[in-house]
Amino acid sequence: MVSVTEGNSVTLKTGATEIQRDDEVLWKFGPQDLVIAQIHKKAGNISYADDERFRDKLQLDQQTGDLTISDIRIRISGDYHLQITSSKATKTKRFKVIVRVNTLKYTVGDSVILQTGVTELKNDDRILWKFSDKDTFIAELNGATNQTLFYKGPDGRFRDRLQINQQTGDLTIRNISRAHSDVYTLKITRGKKSTCKRFMVVAHGE
Repeated sequence: MVSVTEGNSVTLKTGATEIQRDDEVLWKFGPQDLVIAQIHKKAGNISYADDERFRDKLQLDQQTGDLTISDIRIRISGDYHLQITSSKATKTKRFKVIVRVNTLKYTVGDSVILQTGVTELKNDDRILWKFSDKDTFIAELNGATNQTLFYKGPDGRFRDRLQINQQTGDLTIRNISRAHSDVYTLKITRGKKSTCKRFMVVAHGE
């Protein structure tokens, strides 16, 4: 089993020091064994699945066949199946990848800063912050117009508590209470590309 925090990278290793000339390496995902990456050593070809879940996230090591998954998300946690076929035999290996949500613990009354990981937003960037599994919008920043919007949230629990950093998109929640404990989802849109990040915030104490 391989455990990794959401948003980080993980490398699944074949165990080979070098792929042989006649080898074919296949990486598959899920119960349907969807082929997500493959190397045909002899032909010198490397290809990746045209699957939105894995787009721009996969990188194969041409020498070893190791698979690196960057910016990993919960929806691509699960079973990964490696198959190496040579002229003599076929070898297989399985990995179970568990993706954890980043859990942040605070004391009631604290100020919480949820970081985007961006050093500076671009003009066409759009930041959306959502609350709970119901994806309730609580804050939005439009880089093109430099406009910031805040929403009160369920029962008005976020009223006068939110602030967005105009440069990074980081979200500050002031005077946190237990009612603010839940999952927060960040969505960053840059042109046609979107990335998401999730945080589990837990407030404890009085």
